[in-house]
Amino acid sequence: MNRVRKLRYAAISLFGAFLLWSVANSTSPVERPFDVPVVTEGLSERLVVKEQDYDRVNIRVRGSRAALTRVSASELEYAADLSQARAGAITHVVDETRIEERHLPSGVRIVSRSPVALNFRLEPRYSRAVRVQAPAIEGAPAPGYFVAGVSVSPRRVTVTGARSEVLALRAVPTEAVEVDDASEPIVRPLRASLGSRPLWLEEGQQIEVRVDIQAREAAGRAP
Repeated sequence: MNRVRKLRYAAISLFGAFLLWSVANSTSPVERPFDVPVVTEGLSERLVVKEQDYDRVNIRVRGSRAALTRVSASELEYAADLSQARAGAITHVVDETRIEERHLPSGVRIVSRSPVALNFRLEPRYSRAVRVQAPAIEGAPAPGYFVAGVSVSPRRVTVTGARSEVLALRAVPTEAVEVDDASEPIVRPLRASLGSRPLWLEEGQQIEVRVDIQAREAAGRAP
């Protein structure tokens, strides 16, 4: 009987020690790093961000383990306020309280950030009509057929973005078109390939490509 009682006391003591350890670990402060995407807000519609030196801010936060479990990495972002910005080069000091107030739960705070400042180059927003470049053709039609012609519609589209980039654009590049084993004309939407440059097509514009595929015999019989 004494042995059973001792085992019971030992089990209770072990369980109590485990509870104390769990509480201590859940409340003692720990640190964790996060890479936070940079977004802009308040920027005038007349301006465009042409360049910025960082697209993420690395922060290190401190809080209890329990509090840190409530931090959602996918919801974190740093909104740089550019409402007072003008065209040209600007330096924006990172204000970590904008992340704490918007995205971090009570009991979690930022202890460091890198970089401490973000550099932007802003340009006036500009639009103009630019010629659409015919796509590259990849692959080969079905045996006995060939590509007789390639055309795009419309031939020009309105491009908007940073003024210097729009003025430097001579033609709007487009994605390649695959014609492997084709034996009839291909007509489909075509995406512009502007890459990561601060350029975009005006809303509602769509480019379409037509690739004419002809049989070699039919072409030979043509007058």
